Amino acid sequence: MKVIHDQQHVVEWIRGLNGPLDIAIAFWGAGAMKTLGLAKRSPKPRILLELDTGGSNPSEVERLWKTLGKDHVRCLPRLHAKAVIASNEVLIGSANASASGLGTEGHEASHWHELALLTHDTSAVAEAQEWFSQKWEASVPIDEQRLANARIQWKRNRENRPYTIAKNNGLLSSAISHPNEFLEREIYVVTVVSGLDEKGTRALQEHRKRFGPEVYAFQRWPTIPTNAVLICFTDYPDEGLCADTPMVFHTGASRMKGAMQWVYPAPTDRLVDGFKVEPFRDWRSRLELYRERYRKAWDKNGMSKRLVDFVRHTGPA
Repeated sequence: MKVIHDQQHVVEWIRGLNGPLDIAIAFWGAGAMKTLGLAKRSPKPRILLELDTGGSNPSEVERLWKTLGKDHVRCLPRLHAKAVIASNEVLIGSANASASGLGTEGHEASHWHELALLTHDTSAVAEAQEWFSQKWEASVPIDEQRLANARIQWKRNRENRPYTIAKNNGLLSSAISHPNEFLEREIYVVTVVSGLDEKGTRALQEHRKRFGPEVYAFQRWPTIPTNAVLICFTDYPDEGLCADTPMVFHTGASRMKGAMQWVYPAPTDRLVDGFKVEPFRDWRSRLELYRERYRKAWDKNGMSKRLVDFVRHTGPA
């Protein structure tokens, strides 16, 4: 019997196993199949996972499903086990097959302290094998519809997950230093290069008469995200690059039909998810760099980038 503290030792143990292998691990993250060396194993392992609650990355599950085959990857609702069962040994642990669980992904990984127990005890191994066989019989196959549902739940969970970093620093500086914290969050950096035309101005005026002055508009911008926060700038030819006033807006739950898209000032300007939005001077150099690198697209349509992508397009600090 062996107690394992370092999850990299678990990875090494799995990669070094020969013979049949059954894995019951609830949640899977990007890159887990590669990290664990599962694609080239012979015979192929059997994998049980949980797919319905949004804890497994659907893209990674799809890779497992298509690489190993539908007869080797199944899902079991409410599965929460973390067990790897070989022919003569079994490992029971706390870690999921995710970046944070396996210790393979930067900042997020440092927040989880995992523990596993490896045993060769014959009765324990036999009992674990019997348990897996029963759960395998009770499991259900994965199909495209189940994956589609999982993507919806995964997106919702990722958007609403808590931050694991302090919010003492500003939004931009936090995204630069800890980009993984902002993956898949609906926070966008937006620059508009042309204002409303006469028709758009009239439409905005009419809309404000009906719904009040606290509504703003984008015109001819069909890609506006829904349920999102927008940090807004303009780069009009006669004004140059500057921040909007107010600077932070939010969008509605559904995309409007037609040329006009309505947005609304955030309840608290300069505050997004508890992070302070830095003043324009802190954004300017990155905006100018993005404009320089992507001038043709910028001059035509401006820019709309998720915050984490904007940071990556403009390089490290």
